[in-house]
Amino acid sequence: MQEIKEILKEIVPYAKDLISVIGNGEDVSEEYFKDVARAIEKFRYQYLSYMKDIDVIEERPLELATVDAKYYSKYIDGYLYIYIPEVMPFIKGLEYWTNDRIKTNLARVCEQYMNTFTDKVCIYVKVYSSSKKSDIDNRTIKPISDGLINAGVIQDDNMEKMMYIAEGVYSEENYTEVYVIDYKIIAKTLKTVFDTS
Repeated sequence: MQEIKEILKEIVPYAKDLISVIGNGEDVSEEYFKDVARAIEKFRYQYLSYMKDIDVIEERPLELATVDAKYYSKYIDGYLYIYIPEVMPFIKGLEYWTNDRIKTNLARVCEQYMNTFTDKVCIYVKVYSSSKKSDIDNRTIKPISDGLINAGVIQDDNMEKMMYIAEGVYSEENYTEVYVIDYKIIAKTLKTVFDTS
């Protein structure tokens, strides 16, 4: 618990300052909000890591109230479908904690499919965003490929073992769908995916 107290010390000054600034009607810069968001995300990640280390996380009591609980995967007709309840982070953003959390959650929900793909795969990533100005080529897929490797679902993400397709779709809800497809049946599987989505 001492470790958690130390982590909280990093956030409390931000929180107090933010409440004071907003209470006084002062303008807050976008960069300041990003700093606060990073501090909170860092705390949440470290807290979950701490809980996992002491085996409390097995019951995942906090998970019901977080986005982490909404991740899931299922194997359908030769491909693996993964639901990520958030958009992928920006490539240029300093969103290390978000990247790592997505990677960890994805590995957690996919570990049951270890060794499903031993040859080259195609990863089709469909990002649903409420921002019409969001460019798909500014989003990273690295947490996806790293999470799949950590879960043992794919062997590697080098050019011989993986290719990917990314698509952006406007939506009122923010989430990402991932399809992991055996390279040898890309055309057939993508047709099935397109026909049903």
